[in-house]
Amino acid sequence: MAPNPSPDKPGLSIAEVERLYLVELLERGKVWDVVSLTERIFHLCLDDLDGRAISADFHLDPFDAVVVDDRLPPEFRARRYPQMRQRLTDYRTRTAPRSSE
Repeated sequence: MAPNPSPDKPGLSIAEVERLYLVELLERGKVWDVVSLTERIFHLCLDDLDGRAISADFHLDPFDAVVVDDRLPPEFRARRYPQMRQRLTDYRTRTAPRSSE
């Protein structure tokens, strides 16, 4: 069950709701569903124009929803997740607006 929002935080962010959903799937033993959804979130952030627009326009990072948990395969945690994180970081660094000084 999702935690109740605090008085100074009227609701959960989309990433928080997505994250709770991924945790719920893990609790049900649906490890490969979580891996698959994580890949989809990654491609939304990296390849999908609408996903990139969401990040830029609303200052939200859908990748914040990703869960790194001991119930996920060791290869995913040790190799694939760091690859995804690095590719996103590299892409965002290359495409970030340059400040004019």
